[in-house]
Amino acid sequence: MKASKYLAPALAVLASAICLVGLLPAAFALPGMGAKPLFPLGAALSFLELLGGPLLLLDSGLRAMLGKFSNLQFLVGFAGLFGAGGFLLFPGAPKYPLFIDWIAMSIAISLLAAALRRRWLWALVGGAWAGALLGLFVVATVQDLLSPRSGVTSPHRFSFGSSSGRSDASSLFLPQSWPS
Repeated sequence: MKASKYLAPALAVLASAICLVGLLPAAFALPGMGAKPLFPLGAALSFLELLGGPLLLLDSGLRAMLGKFSNLQFLVGFAGLFGAGGFLLFPGAPKYPLFIDWIAMSIAISLLAAALRRRWLWALVGGAWAGALLGLFVVATVQDLLSPRSGVTSPHRFSFGSSSGRSDASSLFLPQSWPS
């Protein structure tokens, strides 16, 4: 009976970890992530958009495992620990503006979880959010792979010769219709 009590929270934490492994590289690969944003905390919105669902799912699983804390204590601790975990991602924290955005994102996740109030609602919203986002990434990847411009359906994708007279290494990878 004790094992089944922690099965669903452990699966939520596992699903969240898998989503975070898939989405963290995408969050840091966004164009302009290291540049100065157009408005304050602009990168925090990007982090929230990409990592909000998995982090809500992680909130729900960890909250179920750590039942001795109140919701307020848990959310303040989660925001603090996750914000402090940004030191591991951003080693030059005082000079690096993304660290402030990371802290703002962790506070926003805790405020969103506090607004939702129930642990099962955290899991539902976080799972749907993460699933929809990962689904969009999969569809975009398949669409990019199968598009005639860059995908495997292009007849020149894997050609190793050049009919345009180019003999450099770019002729191995660029389709013949692209200018060098």
